Amino acid sequence: MRLSGEVEADEVYVPLGYKGRKRTTPKYRGGGRRRGRATNRKRPFFTLVERGSRRALFLAEEGASSKVIAGVLLRHVERGSVAYTDEFRGYGRVSALSYEHFPVRHSSSVYAVGPVHVNDTESVNWHLRAFLLFKRGVSL
Repeated sequence: MRLSGEVEADEVYVPLGYKGRKRTTPKYRGGGRRRGRATNRKRPFFTLVERGSRRALFLAEEGASSKVIAGVLLRHVERGSVAYTDEFRGYGRVSALSYEHFPVRHSSSVYAVGPVHVNDTESVNWHLRAFLLFKRGVSL
């Protein structure tokens, strides 16, 4: 499926489950305190939402580097489209890929400036996480 026009892109980290495997370490209450996203046991899912039609595409990838993001966009979004993203550093090369790029500065507490927002993808990401909650993560 290829998206075009105005497309929002965002990433969400989903915990990996222990489906079919035994835990090597015991589970502790609270899970330990970690800074950041604690991505060592999580897999990034990229969400692409086409504005207007609200078609959504979920893609599980191995990492969230700018190279991976460039591949995702080139495979699934028509060149010349408008891309709305957050300020994650992996999206830094988007405008060099012949997309019109508008980032949202969440670190400055800015979540929408007119049509520049990623609220649709964040809403869809919430539904993805709620759906996967009962599945207890995703398997490798």
